[in-house]
Amino acid sequence: MVTILRWLGPFLGFLVWVGLLPPAAVAEPPGGEGALSESRMVVAVPSNLFAKTDGGRPSGVITELLDSVLKGMGFEPIYISMPVPEMPGAMESGVVGMASLAFKGMPGTEQLLFTDPFLTEYNVVLVPRKKEIPLVRVSDLQGLRLGGREGYRYPLLEKNPVVALEFFRSDGEMIRNLILGKLDAAVISGVSDIFALRNEGIMAQLDVLKVAVGSVPLGGAFAPGRMSPERLQEFNGRVAALKESPEWQEILARNGLADLVREWKVVEAD
Repeated sequence: MVTILRWLGPFLGFLVWVGLLPPAAVAEPPGGEGALSESRMVVAVPSNLFAKTDGGRPSGVITELLDSVLKGMGFEPIYISMPVPEMPGAMESGVVGMASLAFKGMPGTEQLLFTDPFLTEYNVVLVPRKKEIPLVRVSDLQGLRLGGREGYRYPLLEKNPVVALEFFRSDGEMIRNLILGKLDAAVISGVSDIFALRNEGIMAQLDVLKVAVGSVPLGGAFAPGRMSPERLQEFNGRVAALKESPEWQEILARNGLADLVREWKVVEAD
């Protein structure tokens, strides 16, 4: 936490001085019962494909979704970059009102108000072009040289003793081994990794199996003093409505994810 405040201190002090950042958190924007005069919401973003800023402006599908929904609720969102593990501590201290990306079970998240998922990142199986692997159940991966990333968890695969994962320190190292034939398949993220591989021109050599082997819901969380349970319900309803509207498709297309953010069929557990 000391590291966060040392890094953010001068910047946040300036924002308070010029009136862009409230010195204390508030529960509701103007117009709600018991609302205070301050409506600004400081949102931490991890600066990844999904949530980032571009010249101080919201960028990425999650940040753009949040910007639309929060403004529709009467908030004035302010975005600051911050690593995901530091977000719970920043919310506890009152520096941040919302984490744009948060995972239940992380240290310091017990008191946070979690949102419904904004989207789902699926674990998909990447294979060399035209290589066929009939995949219906997890056990169908038995005997395959299967690559994964160090530090990532694959619960559905790890529960099955017949599946052996070989872990790599980077995506580049894993994909290189796949292309060179040292792996039969690699487990990657169906949105962020495919987006990166496509931009690098590597997907021309690879195929993705049609069944996923797990999923990770991506949602956010509010500090308890910044969002009441009732307003959280309103927030979730607004997110769901936006995702059914043309605006969501425009956000996806603008970020190059229109064909990647989708539902996948998940492989059956044995």
